[in-house]
Amino acid sequence: MALTVEIFADPETLRAVERELRSDADLRGTRLSRVDAPVKPGEMGFVPDALQWVTDNNTLLAALAAAVAGWLGRRRQPTRVRVKLGDREIELESDRVKDADAAAAELLRKLRDDDTDV
Repeated sequence: MALTVEIFADPETLRAVERELRSDADLRGTRLSRVDAPVKPGEMGFVPDALQWVTDNNTLLAALAAAVAGWLGRRRQPTRVRVKLGDREIELESDRVKDADAAAAELLRKLRDDDTDV
């Protein structure tokens, strides 16, 4: 199972959240990697565009949702995040996340909102 999280912010913000999530003990057992945007004409090198978690442990989905919602809830600047799992796609905005636990539960519910075993 691969969960992709796009963070609409500068590349350094994406790197910072990557460092934070790599240190989260609840996410052990997942493989976290950056997904780089294609190089545009006139640019040098790749720019991180998204983070992707890969795991074969479906129970870690709740930890992933909690980590993303918790980070977003602590953001002081307006930030938008798009979470993709298969053909499901959910967007969250930091200014709408008042309760990280409730946002994580809602994100998890929407990711599981079909008959698949997620």
